[in-house]
Amino acid sequence: MQNLVFCYNHPNLRGAASHLTQRGDYPNRTDTVDVIERAVLAQTVKRFELAYRGKPLTVPLLSTGELHGGVLWRGVACTFSPAGMGNWTRHQTDYAILEGSSVAEVSVTWHLTPGEQSENTVDTQILEDLIASVESAVTSADKGDSLERLAKYVFSGVPGFTLWRQNERTATEEIDLVFENSADSLFPHDRQYVLVECKNWSEKCGKNEAVLFRDKVQNRRGRSSLGFLLSWNGWTRTAEIDGVRHSSGNIAIGFLSGEDIKRMRRDGLAAVLKQAVSDDVFR
Repeated sequence: MQNLVFCYNHPNLRGAASHLTQRGDYPNRTDTVDVIERAVLAQTVKRFELAYRGKPLTVPLLSTGELHGGVLWRGVACTFSPAGMGNWTRHQTDYAILEGSSVAEVSVTWHLTPGEQSENTVDTQILEDLIASVESAVTSADKGDSLERLAKYVFSGVPGFTLWRQNERTATEEIDLVFENSADSLFPHDRQYVLVECKNWSEKCGKNEAVLFRDKVQNRRGRSSLGFLLSWNGWTRTAEIDGVRHSSGNIAIGFLSGEDIKRMRRDGLAAVLKQAVSDDVFR
């Protein structure tokens, strides 16, 4: 019988445990951080069993938003992804993998619940850990996965955003992250779905990537009017010019870079995202 292996970034786990020593509903905040880390891992396995009990583990199943982890204690939640990371810590669980499963290793990421973040704050330690993971990634797969985890953490903290789909494949497109947007969100006047796409290339992204992503937002049968395109190494001038060319439409794209993400440590989540959208609207 084969058992499931959790793959995780230890600084991310340490950040979640550290947060629980100060806030949230963890039952004994006087425990050491090491003890809380073990408790977080144990509670994460329980959450996984609740979400996936009786289901053969496959990539499509793990990629559906409604089954993504959940709250461990008030303050910290977990999210599962279908692929393990080569250079991450591995944790053997007692969860027996069912016959018919195609996934034996699952990545887990811990993040703050939306209620723990005001419009102007992100957890600095967790953000630092995720930034370090992006900047230390070597392979193309690790670069893409680490940036997607960071984006998932950032946008899951936006008031009113709820992760709906990850790595969503349509007949003609693939979308990294899709969030549902509620009426009381940070962007209340935008439509039901907010799309997020990540590019962790060695060079800046240009016009072609901007055009393709804007089309993805527009091709959602009128249910989406806002997207965020995160290019870790920034944008070329041609991408900015394309934004001007499309400024008469009803689609707004927030262009973000790695420097914008780092600026959240000082200026806060809401200020950076609102500025990115305003820059596109008034370009």
